Amino acid sequence: MQPSEIFAMHFNYFLCRLYEPAVSFKVTTAPDPTPSSSATSANTAGSTIYRHLALTQCLEAAKKFFVQRLAIRPHQYPYLPVATAEQTHFVIAVVARLLWVDAEGWRADLARDELDLRDIISKYALQLEEARRAGAERWRMFAAETGSPAEQEAWTLDENDLFSRQARSAQRIKEWYEGKLAGRPVPDFMGKEGDADSSIAGRETGREKNTVWMAGLLGNSAWSFDGI
Repeated sequence: MQPSEIFAMHFNYFLCRLYEPAVSFKVTTAPDPTPSSSATSANTAGSTIYRHLALTQCLEAAKKFFVQRLAIRPHQYPYLPVATAEQTHFVIAVVARLLWVDAEGWRADLARDELDLRDIISKYALQLEEARRAGAERWRMFAAETGSPAEQEAWTLDENDLFSRQARSAQRIKEWYEGKLAGRPVPDFMGKEGDADSSIAGRETGREKNTVWMAGLLGNSAWSFDGI
């Protein structure tokens, strides 16, 4: 993968972050003593159009991000910046909610047809497993050369390595998404549309709220220097 492609991937991640509030918040208008006035109608229409545009742009950026992300080969994973995994999980979490947004003019069903999130997560998890196996093989070679079989066995049997944890995090979102598709009751760890704290960006900044789910997927290091 060329540096320009890596840059484009990060660029599309930032676009998803830019438009993410449109996924989380409902359109509201300020109280008006004359709700039938043309000004109020214009403001409401403008807000609706802007939100629809933001949702569309977020979806397009996510589609490009996933194409670029899945183009990275598993053997390259150990050499990627830590932020790459955090960004991937952020975009997956945003899209999981984007595909269920209930907004005027937004066809979530068509968006789900346009972007198959289950297939994307499955391919991503498969790449993580391949990266884990490649890493184990490199470690076995190193252990054999240095005469450290105990270290080799410990690494190979470790199910809590970085790639396994990333795969489990992505799998939890996939299970939540599949539950929504099947109409089953799903846990509320993804937040509710319209809640002030449902914005993923807002969850990340509130350490005192101890939002383990989102903080576990994306720490402050991916977008802010406050946590360093």
